[in-house]
Amino acid sequence: MSSCKRLTLALTTSETTTGEIDDFDQYIAGRVHVPAASSHTTLTFYDSSDDGTTFNAAWDDAATPAAIARTVSAGKSYPIPDALFAAERIRIKSDSAEDVVVVLKKYEI
Repeated sequence: MSSCKRLTLALTTSETTTGEIDDFDQYIAGRVHVPAASSHTTLTFYDSSDDGTTFNAAWDDAATPAAIARTVSAGKSYPIPDALFAAERIRIKSDSAEDVVVVLKKYEI
């Protein structure tokens, strides 16, 4: 059985001030919904290993590692990258300070 949580996340252009999902380790999947009137073009993901004191750029596990980021367009939704679901907390930085809607799916027994 699964359930979803929807939240409005205030994104900024700095990983120190952008919105945080602090209970991210409870979820198995998620999507970021970019508003139709948005000027977001890039979302960059950060994660914390110390209860949210420090956030580092999240990197993928490719042969040539790269920061986990998504190029986005207004009025569309995008999956949160699978590699992030091992993180306890995440932040999403944007190239513009605007809200997005995040829908997270939790699996419950």
